[in-house]
Amino acid sequence: MVQSPLVIPKAFQDAVEPAVRTKWDATYVVSFLITIVAIIWGTYKAVEASALRFLSVPPHNYRELIEKGLDKGSIPDSSLGVKKGAIRRRLILAANKPQLYSTMKLNKDSVVGNNLRLAKVDKDDDGFLARTRPMDPDFAERPVIYGFFHPYSDANGGGERVLWDGVYYTLKQSSRNLVAIYTFTATDEICVSSILRSVRSTFGVDFFEDELNDRIVFIQLNNKYKWLVEGKAWKHFTIVGQALGSVFVVLTSLYKLVPDVFIDTMGLPFSYPVVSFLGIPVIAYVHYPLISSDMLNKLNLWSVYGWAKWVYWKLMMEFYEFVAQCIDITLCNSTWTCNHIKSVWSNVVETHPPKILYPSTGIDETKIASPFGKKDRTMLYLAQFRPEKRHGLLIEEYAKYLETSEKPYKLVLVGSTRTAQDEETVVELKELVKKLDIEQYVVFEVNAPRDVLDEYLSKADFGLNTMWNEHFGIAVVEYLFNGAIPIVHASAGPLLDIVLPVKDGKVATPETLDATPSGFFFADKSDPDYTGVYPSLGSVFDKIESLSETEKTAMRAAGHLVAEKKFSKSVFGQEWTKLVQFLATFERFKRKQRNKVELVY
Repeated sequence: MVQSPLVIPKAFQDAVEPAVRTKWDATYVVSFLITIVAIIWGTYKAVEASALRFLSVPPHNYRELIEKGLDKGSIPDSSLGVKKGAIRRRLILAANKPQLYSTMKLNKDSVVGNNLRLAKVDKDDDGFLARTRPMDPDFAERPVIYGFFHPYSDANGGGERVLWDGVYYTLKQSSRNLVAIYTFTATDEICVSSILRSVRSTFGVDFFEDELNDRIVFIQLNNKYKWLVEGKAWKHFTIVGQALGSVFVVLTSLYKLVPDVFIDTMGLPFSYPVVSFLGIPVIAYVHYPLISSDMLNKLNLWSVYGWAKWVYWKLMMEFYEFVAQCIDITLCNSTWTCNHIKSVWSNVVETHPPKILYPSTGIDETKIASPFGKKDRTMLYLAQFRPEKRHGLLIEEYAKYLETSEKPYKLVLVGSTRTAQDEETVVELKELVKKLDIEQYVVFEVNAPRDVLDEYLSKADFGLNTMWNEHFGIAVVEYLFNGAIPIVHASAGPLLDIVLPVKDGKVATPETLDATPSGFFFADKSDPDYTGVYPSLGSVFDKIESLSETEKTAMRAAGHLVAEKKFSKSVFGQEWTKLVQFLATFERFKRKQRNKVELVY
């Protein structure tokens, strides 16, 4: 007899099947997610284990390639493959003159080819090949490459002054210290010798002395990618664009040469995770926070656009704090910058508190003419020609001052240009001066050599700084050293750190009563945080007309004391030397956390 198929009551099906299906779906989803997480984690660990080895460990036959190259004068590019940067690193560490392995033209007559050339001084050295071997981390004479990431190293601003003084004291700290400069250049014709000569004439830092230049390697970044880190290239979502651009530029830098220590002196923080991922110490010298609460507070939240921008900046601020976790040491150039960094990186500063290291002025105080010498009726503004420096505001206020002054001060604008946009700014300012019909009173000195700048500094009666929230203001320090009484905006570095009063022969705090001021402060109605507490720039111009020579001398003396106590060249040098001494030990600590192979390369 044929049995009837089992018939499941419909009510039972309706009750049970959804539960079974739900349980199956949940199991599937959980399994899928676990699989995805495992794949991502496995990929991450695989890349982590191989990334540094790929970039810094040369092929097994690299010494044979070098030995053949010593006979032929170069190693063919076809033999190097993707390991060109790793082999270059071995050559630099072993070289008698590491600079000869720069990827930039050494002088105007040299040619940069694809082949990896070997220097004659190394070909003639019998011990060169042996020095290309791996080295124990504890070997006392093991060279250390300090990589300075500064894409605009050939500019002449305050940031570049910090860069070159940092490089100088790094090299002076120990003969085993090598420096790699990762940089774009104004044109492809710029060469190593021209940059170093410019540094000597502009900042007074002489790397040719004691042949320090031999230990500086220039890694040329491809100039066609310069736009990636320029704000003007990203009309929308600028911070995101520059972040992605900086990551790409850093990756190409590391491909050419992996340093032992990574020092960012320009401010491209979103590249830090890439470097930290390789186990390389990351040091950030912060000139200004990329994003701050000031930016958020300036937005108009009554509009949809304002709200959208607030959300965008807030998200980027969170990401900014995230990348800060990749920094080992944070240095800030001023109290204002340090306070903002602490605010933005609130979850990071507990374990890695930032430290203030005032930037070097590069000033040799022994070579300065007396700050109390004869002065011309000149007001000097030393600043790069960029919109945020507010030259236009100064020129307009100066034009109003000319209408009432019987014997006006001449206005001298001295500064450099880095980009085509800066050059356009100069053109616009000159047009404004012409429009106001004050050409006979205003002097422009664009990209002036150091000796011209020094001449103006020594003769100027007053020094100007009209930027709102100038994060530090090296030019203001130069005014103090040279006896040019500062007239500065009442904000940030000039207010909190530099133009301080003096009482009883000591530097006092800004609010100290009965102290001798070292300069004047102003504010403008166009300031985002204008309160009316400080006088306008025009009012200050009127006030200086009535100053006696006795009053001026007292202010110059106060300013010079502040400069000597807080900003002398020796102060920066001592602090930077201590930093490098610590980094030598810290680099070994980080290195010993690597795998056995990467440990010795």
